[in-house]
Amino acid sequence: MKARCLPLFALGLLCACRAHMEPLPDPFRLRSNEETLRAPVGALSELERLMPRYKEAGQDWMALQHRAFLLSLAGDYAGAVRDFDNGRVGATAAAGGFEGFEAQDAAAAILREAEGRRVVMVNEAHHMPRHRAFTRTLLEGLYERGYRYLAAETFSAGVSELALNSGPTMAFGYYSAEPVFGDMVREALRLGYRLVPYEDEGSGCVDPPGDPQHCANQRDRIQAEQLNARVFGKDPQAKVLVHAGFDHIYKGQHPHSKGWKTMARVFTEVSGLDPLCVDQVQMSPRSGEAADDADYKAVLAAFAPGSPIVLRALPDRYWVTPELRGLVDMQVVHPRPSDEFGRPDWLRSGRSVVAAPVDLCAGAFPCLLQAFHQGDDPAAAVAADQVLARAADAAPAFALRPGTYLFVAVGADAKERGRRAGLVR
Repeated sequence: MKARCLPLFALGLLCACRAHMEPLPDPFRLRSNEETLRAPVGALSELERLMPRYKEAGQDWMALQHRAFLLSLAGDYAGAVRDFDNGRVGATAAAGGFEGFEAQDAAAAILREAEGRRVVMVNEAHHMPRHRAFTRTLLEGLYERGYRYLAAETFSAGVSELALNSGPTMAFGYYSAEPVFGDMVREALRLGYRLVPYEDEGSGCVDPPGDPQHCANQRDRIQAEQLNARVFGKDPQAKVLVHAGFDHIYKGQHPHSKGWKTMARVFTEVSGLDPLCVDQVQMSPRSGEAADDADYKAVLAAFAPGSPIVLRALPDRYWVTPELRGLVDMQVVHPRPSDEFGRPDWLRSGRSVVAAPVDLCAGAFPCLLQAFHQGDDPAAAVAADQVLARAADAAPAFALRPGTYLFVAVGADAKERGRRAGLVR
């Protein structure tokens, strides 16, 4: 029988059908954690390719969440917030009630309140490294006040032993592989903090019928119990700073997820200690004014902060958005960032902005440009900073503290394109 060629339009339909026959992977499992953290460019490219199918399957919100973290990992902080917001429109009515309150430096106020506590819990949005940069500003002051432990939700089970032999590496944890998180950990180790993991390392939990909060409650209970055992079970007089994600630091009934008993709430019960819980998430800038909540815009209009603040009424009362009253003790208000060469002011503090060497990409784009501290192994260490170069005419910039660095370019295939040493003054 004579072979027949398919018409071009039919061939196109066949290719499209085959593409849809490809199983749609979990957006958080496109590549191994190691490859994703080492070269987020590849996972980002894969997400871009599959995004229409995630949208068609109703999974685009999950895909956008993951892409938001990957963009933050690659230094695109504005893009990360944009993806996470995904068309969000902020609340249109402000609660107000600022009468009698004054703006105070957030770090100074937290350190003052931490004097009489044994536990300080600060949260972050996983796609907003600026929250890690703020927590870093608390480390030295807390250490001077007797805090010796830094516990983080992301730390891997063996982080305490790993930290004895090296600075932050990919093996320390998932979110801690992001450069600003790595910078926070590097500073904690320099000061003498001991790192404490407390995450539930189990997997495969499935909510039984009729109990949609079963797995969330199991996770938070294990987190709280392990935090208590690994810190206060070994050092009853300890003081610990806990850096957690989103709502885990709420110490009352969650306003939306009824039946969820959060880590901070369980920790208070098992330890008998009342943690100072500080929210950074709700009063942070979104992707634009339309996405900002009315309370956030009202605080900015009333107090015009140039740096992170809290609102305090003497002697010891702090303004918190109505939704979180009774759940957190203080709320940090982060001002909108100003950019220079694509790097925000909160990142530039104490750093120099220098051009990233795009030529190291060897003409292959997109490409991740990384800066490693002298002596660090690029295959394992957390970069001091990293930025995404999408094309040859891109002009990305590093924000780096003074020192000698190794600059490395990595492609979407996780392979190194080039490297050179450089000095930043």
